Amino acid sequence: MVERGLRPLEHRFLRTLSGLQEKMAKEPTAFLVSSEKTREIENWPPLVPGEKRVRVDPLTGELGISSWRVIDQSGEKISPDGVTILMPQGRGRIKGSARQVWSRYPNVETAIRSVIHILEKYDKKSGAAIINTLNSIEIVREILRGYRTGEINPYNLDEIAERVADELDKVGLSTATKPNKKRLKEQIEKAVGRDSLKRFNPLIGRTRAVSAWLKLVRELLVGEKVRGKYSRILDLLLKQRETERDFISQVVEVINLALEPEAEKNLVGYIEYLRLIFFTRNLDDQVVKTAPYRKPAMVAHYWLFRSSLMRDDADKEKFEKLIEQITGPLPLKLMRRLVPIDRLKDKKKLKARLIVARDMLQKALNF
Repeated sequence: MVERGLRPLEHRFLRTLSGLQEKMAKEPTAFLVSSEKTREIENWPPLVPGEKRVRVDPLTGELGISSWRVIDQSGEKISPDGVTILMPQGRGRIKGSARQVWSRYPNVETAIRSVIHILEKYDKKSGAAIINTLNSIEIVREILRGYRTGEINPYNLDEIAERVADELDKVGLSTATKPNKKRLKEQIEKAVGRDSLKRFNPLIGRTRAVSAWLKLVRELLVGEKVRGKYSRILDLLLKQRETERDFISQVVEVINLALEPEAEKNLVGYIEYLRLIFFTRNLDDQVVKTAPYRKPAMVAHYWLFRSSLMRDDADKEKFEKLIEQITGPLPLKLMRRLVPIDRLKDKKKLKARLIVARDMLQKALNF
């Protein structure tokens, strides 16, 4: 016999599900940013203009990629440490809070591998996060079906609870560490548990199951947003990597051509070509921004031309300070004595300088 009250419950669920993505965007949520741990990365410039979620250390080329981690969804505990900015979203009572987290990567290659791993995890067809969520939804649907058909009853509730616990273990919820995942696990477990008076209460059980189902659908929608975000970031990182490697490869190729015996007569032309490649109006126009390419490109630039290619005195001073931070004061002091290669008359010394720069850059390409 189908218990009364089940249909209206499911209908309410379907109505709530309709337009859920739009509702999620308007929910009152506190976004907490600028903790002590993240302030350093927040001060780094964006890797490309307009994309503030990916930042780069102008000295080392390290990368930072931001994400949001749920702190609380009940609206009762919004007191994280070190928060200096609170950005509310939506109107009404705050229902949850999320902290901005910066993941730090030593170089662009590591960042690319990490982003690919995230996209694989949230892949629609094969991603572990998506598959586990879909399997969790199936667990909840079986619970609702059990209540509807009477397969879940006072006599086998404990047995069903054990079976559900085993299923939750298979989808990874039993070992979940994130607060929202832990709460989801507890809610599904309570859906096949007894009420506060230790009674078998199908209405409360179904209500808990429907609530868990709704949360799981939200997880799928979040997964969709994750795919969109990290697909854009991966595209950005791959393009930046390609640009930087092309730049360094071009420099290495020109140097190799300049070192050929038959290039002796046109050495000035090759040096002028290198000069045009490295020429920059200000320091922010540097093509190479990320590790492992940033430092070798900066030092090679200074090793060959010093700061002679920069028009602005402030940029020249800033460039020298960066080189000092990379190499240390003594190497910089020694390099300051070097004549820029476009003014160097001794071809033997010129070629020796080119070989050092080429080897430095080739090592970065071989990373």
